[in-house]
Amino acid sequence: IVFADHLVGGFSPPGSKFFRDVLAYLQLHHQYIGPNSVSNICDFQVFCEAYLQEEPTIDLFRDFFYLNHHMEFLDGPNTELGGMSIQKRRDVTFPHAKLHSHPKDWNRTWIYYKDT
Repeated sequence: IVFADHLVGGFSPPGSKFFRDVLAYLQLHHQYIGPNSVSNICDFQVFCEAYLQEEPTIDLFRDFFYLNHHMEFLDGPNTELGGMSIQKRRDVTFPHAKLHSHPKDWNRTWIYYKDT
């Protein structure tokens, strides 16, 4: 399954080797993350390749971004909601990318694809 907003965010199946490496490192599939997370991975790759003139690496990616597990607190311990997003670390300087603050209904428009 591929979500239309992932394609808008820069994802093109099966994704670049770096994109697949990030997901493998984080033990995720692309359908588990939202369009802003896809954009963060793609923007980082363009930043490395176009501006730094270097191949992106997982180690450098980890310096700028982290996997945020969405949690909720309801009169007891924190409960993981199952959603995850790849977010920029607050304490780092990274070129600003304009992301949607809360993409609504991004997971309602999807298509099947077959990797041949």
